[in-house]
Amino acid sequence: MTLAVKLLIEWWNLMLQFRNLNVSPSDPVHMWGVEGILTALERGDVRHWHAIVTALDSDQADKVATDLAQAVECTESPSMKALMSRQLQKRLFSVN
Repeated sequence: MTLAVKLLIEWWNLMLQFRNLNVSPSDPVHMWGVEGILTALERGDVRHWHAIVTALDSDQADKVATDLAQAVECTESPSMKALMSRQLQKRLFSVN
């Protein structure tokens, strides 16, 4: 891995910090849990939101969808509620 890539990863990780969690934003989304996803929804940016949506199509999609549904219920952001609820609905209809 080049120095530029390492610095970019370090910078990206500093942009969002998970407090009181034993995971970091660089870990796979399925490891974030409800609190990590909620933190990303409220304090993250488009990169974190993209990681969440992408994880809905991963091998761990059921866990991510369950955690995301709980985080959506807890978020105070109406736009995040709408956006992520839509992503959950799209996943639900694509599975059936």
